[in-house]
Amino acid sequence: MEAMTLPSEPDRLVTKDDLRAVIAAFEARLDVRFAHIDARFAQMEATLTRRMVAIMGAWTVSVGSAFAWASVVFG
Repeated sequence: MEAMTLPSEPDRLVTKDDLRAVIAAFEARLDVRFAHIDARFAQMEATLTRRMVAIMGAWTVSVGSAFAWASVVFG
């Protein structure tokens, strides 16, 4: 087994604090991106809900009209 040694430039060693700072910055960037994505999904959900309500209303009127017509015609 080969002995482990420090690199020739000890000033370039990474500390746990350095890693924590990089991870914190990365998490902050992810939070910003996911907040944007969450807002887009909320907007898309609202649009789809409005369309679904409109379609269901149109179908209700159509079916109700068909039954009303049938009751008049077939008495």
